[in-house]
Order: sequence, then C-alpha cells, then structure tokens
Amino acid sequence: MKTKFLIFIILITYTSNLFSQDNEPLVTDRPDATESSITVGDGTLQIETGIIFEDYVSSSIDYTQQDYHIATTLFRYGIGTDFELRLHGKIQSRTIESFDNSEIYSGLNNVSIGMKYQFYGSTDGKTNGAVLASLFLPIGNFEFRPSSVEPTILIALSRDLSETFSIGTNFGGIYLSDESELMYLYTLALGIGITEKIGGFAELYGGIRSSSSPEHFLDGGYTYLVNNDIQFDISAGTRIFFEDTNWFVNSGVSIRFQ
Repeated sequence: MKTKFLIFIILITYTSNLFSQDNEPLVTDRPDATESSITVGDGTLQIETGIIFEDYVSSSIDYTQQDYHIATTLFRYGIGTDFELRLHGKIQSRTIESFDNSEIYSGLNNVSIGMKYQFYGSTDGKTNGAVLASLFLPIGNFEFRPSSVEPTILIALSRDLSETFSIGTNFGGIYLSDESELMYLYTLALGIGITEKIGGFAELYGGIRSSSSPEHFLDGGYTYLVNNDIQFDISAGTRIFFEDTNWFVNSGVSIRFQ
C-alpha cells in the first residue's frame, strides 16, 4: 500500500512539470462544502477527487456507523467563459454495528449531473456570483440512492476581502425524495492565503428542514498548490449542536486540463 502511494505521489510530481505555469491558479469546489462562484473556463476539464472517512456514534443507544467515501469525484467542463457542465459520483462503503446486528453496504452513491453559470464578475475580479443547478439521480446501491430524482439549486457568492482573506457563501435547497420535503442549505467559508502555495479555510455549513432537527457542521483544512493546475487538500470537520458524535476527515487532489 505504501509503495502504491509513493508511486502515485511520484507520478503526480512528474506530471506537474507537464502543465503550464502561465495561467491563473485553478479554483476548486473542494475540500470545503462551499461551491466556488467561478467556472473553469472554456474548453477546460477539471477533475476534483478524494476520499472521506466519517464516523458516527450514538450517545443514547448501542449504535455506530462508519463510512468510507472512496473516489468522491467531480468532473467540471467549461463551455464558454461563464458556463460549465458537472458530473459527480462516488463509491461508498458503510459499516453499521449495533447491539445485536452488524451490516455492511457498499456501492455507487451520490450520482448527479448539473451545471454552473457565473452570472456576475466585478471588473477587478474581487466579487463573483454564480448559480448551480443539479439533479441527484436514483442510481447506485439501493441503500444509498434516493428513491427518485432530487433537484438542487444553489446561489454561490464570493468576495476577496484582501490579498490574504476571502469569504464565500452558498444558499439554496434540495428536494429530498424519500421524505418528500425541501431541505434549505447554507454555507459560509473564510479563506486564508497563508503563502503563495498554501491556503487554509474555516467553514460553517448545514441544512434545515421541518421534519427533523437542523444539521450544522464546522470544518477546516488546508490546500497545497503544486502548480497552477494541480492542488492537494486535507480537511476535517464535525457536527455541532448535536448530542451524538459525528466527525470526518477528508483528503484529495484536483487537476486541471486546458
């Protein structure tokens, strides 16, 4: 396993020399939950992929749940300067342990198709706005997938506060087919430019619906820009205002092809 990981790192480092340094650094939609308000650009393919480990432990009953989200991948392809097509999916493995039962599920999950349209960009490039629309499809493992198509719409706004700090927010909603109700979504992220290659972020995000308690999460992490077209990331987060324990760690890489 260590050998394979070393080969992967060497391959990425070698490949990085093949990419141009004459363009602007890529802007990604990972690792935070906040979608960026910028599209990838005409004719550009950007692939953002990673792995997430999530742990949940109930405080009231004998129940634990562990999830591995493997190859969580978003494909973004630019058509024109302000529009992009999006395809997302992942492989998920879930292990459930309870007082008298143990279950394991695995398979394809979270498959969606969508688009992003950047409707605003200030002349100085410091303020941007976009709208994202997607459809989560009833594809994959029956234990994970929605019972029918779930439409989602988000407004993404961002502002550079200085050369070091920026702020981004999303707000919108998703129709949950299993519960037949709308969940309102929000995110608020603070970005920090630590060096020319290292960035950081802190973020609050969640969802609110009528049938259950609100879900609020707090996360943060770092990014490392190998060059203008390749970026590594690592982050972690936890659910807050919640009596049970629910936390996750996340790591991945984003690559841009122009």
